[in-house]
Amino acid sequence: MRRFLFALTLGLGSVLISAQPIEAQSIGTFRWQILPFCNVLTANISAEGFDSFSVTGWDDRCGAPSRDALYGAFFFNPGFHPAGNNVGGALTVVSAGGAVRHIDVTINEFTLLGTWNDGTSSGQLDPQ
Repeated sequence: MRRFLFALTLGLGSVLISAQPIEAQSIGTFRWQILPFCNVLTANISAEGFDSFSVTGWDDRCGAPSRDALYGAFFFNPGFHPAGNNVGGALTVVSAGGAVRHIDVTINEFTLLGTWNDGTSSGQLDPQ
């Protein structure tokens, strides 16, 4: 019995020590124009779990020579929609000067069309 417990402890210990951390799996890079404006968001989306996703990328500032940083999180909204399930989320755009914009988004998982709202303006997200 003592040998069994020792072998079990040794086996579990080696598994725990050699376990590699799980890293986010990239789903891909996507682009949306924030209509009615000329800004285009480029976002690398990575799966963080079963139904949560991290977002990193940039706002092209309408083709300006410098970009603004883009960070956020997406998640599947519960419920079934005949036109496709909706993905909800929030994005934060940080300008070089430190100004921050928060954007709430809803995107159709099949068409990638969506809507956005930043508290003062709203519009469509047009996949590019």
